[in-house]
Amino acid sequence: MLGGDKEEHAVLLCNYFLFLGQRAWLVLGTKVIVSQGQTLILANSGPARLLSLGPTAYVLTLNPVSNRSYILWNPSNGKHFPYNLSHIPLHSIGCLINSDNVWGNIQEWDHPSRVTFDLQNSKKWSPLFPSTMNPLDSIQVDTLEYSETNSEQVQQLRTRIDRLVHDHIEQLREHDLTRWNRLCCRVLHRLSSRLEEKPFSSSETSQLHKRELKESLPGYKITGYPLHIKYSDTAQLLRAVESTGLHLCHHRRIEFAMYVTVHSYPNDILSVWIYLATVTPPDTN
Repeated sequence: MLGGDKEEHAVLLCNYFLFLGQRAWLVLGTKVIVSQGQTLILANSGPARLLSLGPTAYVLTLNPVSNRSYILWNPSNGKHFPYNLSHIPLHSIGCLINSDNVWGNIQEWDHPSRVTFDLQNSKKWSPLFPSTMNPLDSIQVDTLEYSETNSEQVQQLRTRIDRLVHDHIEQLREHDLTRWNRLCCRVLHRLSSRLEEKPFSSSETSQLHKRELKESLPGYKITGYPLHIKYSDTAQLLRAVESTGLHLCHHRRIEFAMYVTVHSYPNDILSVWIYLATVTPPDTN
């Protein structure tokens, strides 16, 4: 099944802003990547993990209220922020792209907060194509055809992901006995069915989940969270599960719970939720 990457999402979002009549550019640059298990202290932001850089694509828009204010958009999650903030996930801007041209950043600085967005300034930006060149033709078709996603295949994929995650956790704990708490799995099943409509990021949803888990398993210590991943392949899902580190708990009475939900959209677009939890029974001594 299909899965768009960050560049494709950025192109789609940029075109959406252009459709709304806003000025928008595709941004290619580098983003901040968090390395697990290492720590860095950032000014005014508290502890964070050590940073590294990786390629990314964002969208830049000109604020319609103020023609001098620019906004950067993460096309994968919709988060946005002013370009002039010091601490943002976008670390550098290498080039800007729209239907007119491609501009390479040749300024001394490439962090968004220090970049000048005057594309007419040849000392700041180098255009790939000459201004005298005829406009580029679009490869976009006039009509977009949307097809229904096969529901039977989606259910088969959900079952396959569930088995793969289950087996992967047991393989990661090959030297420990892995017990599965069936009651907690059923609770996660019930909670997972609502995640697509009411994401866990909202405080109301978070409190509801905590309350239901506490009522269903009184006295148990429960640690866990739902992973939300756009589906491209199963290897990506297993890496996300492993990155949580839940499998590293070696308490002799620890139990595990999980449930996988797959929501389908037209054109084989899939939204995957993997709800993971560790469960420690109450101490009866």
